[in-house]
Amino acid sequence: MRRPAKKRAPHGATSLMVLDALVRLHTKNGRRVQVSRTDLLLAVPLPETTVDDRLRTLIKEGRVLRVGRALYEPKPWPGQEPRRSELPGRKKTIHLPDGMMVVEEWSRSPLR
Repeated sequence: MRRPAKKRAPHGATSLMVLDALVRLHTKNGRRVQVSRTDLLLAVPLPETTVDDRLRTLIKEGRVLRVGRALYEPKPWPGQEPRRSELPGRKKTIHLPDGMMVVEEWSRSPLR
């Protein structure tokens, strides 16, 4: 009698499952919240040891930040960091290598 083949997830699938659950829980109800290990274990259908191992790997890769004891946040994508708003009346000048100049000027929103 032959043994049934062991079902294994493709390479990297468990890391993506943990990261996906972390991102979904982090942006819950339109707010950004810190995700606890317990919430993550409930959201992912994987054993505790696998989730812990994947979290450790994601932290080493720099894709997840540990913000406290058993609290995690996904690292923002490059270019997706929160933008700081400039005060009205401020100017920013950038000199480009070909001699051109870019001037950004902030004014009040017309909706106010």
